[in-house]
Amino acid sequence: MTTLPVSTTNSDAANLNQVNSLMREVADSRVTNVFKGPNNINALINGKLPNDLGYGFQFSDSDGVPRILGYIDANNNPKLRISESGIDVTTATNDQLTFNSDNNLFTIVDSGTAVVTLANPVTHFSTTETTVTHGLGYAPAFQVFCTVDPSLGGELIAAPFSGFDGTGAFAFSIKVRVTTTQIIFGVQPNAASAYDGTSWSFKYYLLQETAS
Repeated sequence: MTTLPVSTTNSDAANLNQVNSLMREVADSRVTNVFKGPNNINALINGKLPNDLGYGFQFSDSDGVPRILGYIDANNNPKLRISESGIDVTTATNDQLTFNSDNNLFTIVDSGTAVVTLANPVTHFSTTETTVTHGLGYAPAFQVFCTVDPSLGGELIAAPFSGFDGTGAFAFSIKVRVTTTQIIFGVQPNAASAYDGTSWSFKYYLLQETAS
């Protein structure tokens, strides 16, 4: 608060104006609190926000640019937005936001691991499978990564994937399919002896779209 205190040297009218100004500042502070940061910037605004956005919070970066905004809009919908570096979050377009709660996002509802071990010797173009039960009751979206047996280089590969050797000939295929109850991992090698008895490790994530 910046209002000076009342004084015995002031007129009654001046003191009354000071008291009224003080009361207005007290009332305003109950509506909006501003916390200062480095270089005296408004690092955090909490309460009634500028630009008629309603009530919430706004964080600014060290340059004084508003970057994080959270509030309840006029339709009682919560909003959370985070802008790119140097972009004012209160005026940013959708492609200038790194996060926007108005956009649906995939969330992880289940995850786990599985291993597919090939026969020794492998059977030409035969697929070996391992099945995991997920129990979600629907066929979810998924993201799967496979780590190739260390004896073959140990690469981490996003599945499904088909690999070829230096001549362009088929080398192996990593397969994934999902049902309403299971996720099935498969590895199909060619007849090269290098694949005999190799183990292929899978890491999976089952995804669900958040509600609007």
